[in-house]
Amino acid sequence: MIKLKDEILGSLKADISQNLFRYRQDQIWLPEYLGHELPGGVEKIELLIQDENNEKLDYENTVLLFNTLDRLTPAEASKENLWAFLTHISCWEYMRKRWPLDEGENVGKSNNFVKTRYFFGQKPYSRNGLARLWWFGYITHDPDLEDPYELTKIMLHNQDQDVSRMIAESPNILRNKNAVRIVLRTLQKMQETEENFSKRNFIRYAAVYLNYRGGVTVLTALNDEEMKQVVDELIKNWPSYLEKERRAKEEKTALEKKTINP
Repeated sequence: MIKLKDEILGSLKADISQNLFRYRQDQIWLPEYLGHELPGGVEKIELLIQDENNEKLDYENTVLLFNTLDRLTPAEASKENLWAFLTHISCWEYMRKRWPLDEGENVGKSNNFVKTRYFFGQKPYSRNGLARLWWFGYITHDPDLEDPYELTKIMLHNQDQDVSRMIAESPNILRNKNAVRIVLRTLQKMQETEENFSKRNFIRYAAVYLNYRGGVTVLTALNDEEMKQVVDELIKNWPSYLEKERRAKEEKTALEKKTINP
């Protein structure tokens, strides 16, 4: 897999401000910036795009990208110079549609946007425009299922981006495929039975619970029946977690009122 040389990556990141106008161009501009053509054999990766609401294609594009790059190892997929090459060359058209740089943003915000989506900024596995798709595929793809992307669909076919982002940004979950499966299976059950279900609160709860559970049991060693037991435990303990959260919120509110009106 072709990737940017370290010195080119460094130059590109150092020159983000002066290249902002280029990030608004429809044409690939990296060869012009470098002053020479790229090595031959560079293949474009075809991802789906539409005129608007491209976030709704995240599931389909996760499947397409992971299938294309399914031989990548997690170590290789952790390299910024790989994803910087793909965002600037192989998937430029997709990046322009999915992560366009707004004309009206100030320079500081624009710099941060480019660094986050086209390079590695904070939390790169969930925020780089392409790495996020590959990692979504990696943590959810299960070749033993009738539909290997069943869990991917559960994670990405939600009404918002919270589920995928929070899972990818929760180290206790992301580093363990069984943890991802447990969370998504439980999430699926809870959404079917609970009214006003908060996915955000649940994933926070699951991350804490699985961290504790992982200290007692090696989650990676669980079989299907044992994972089902953990799912049942999560569901069973969910009401008590909500009650603790409610009490903590009430105590905080009472303390704030006491501080304001001693």
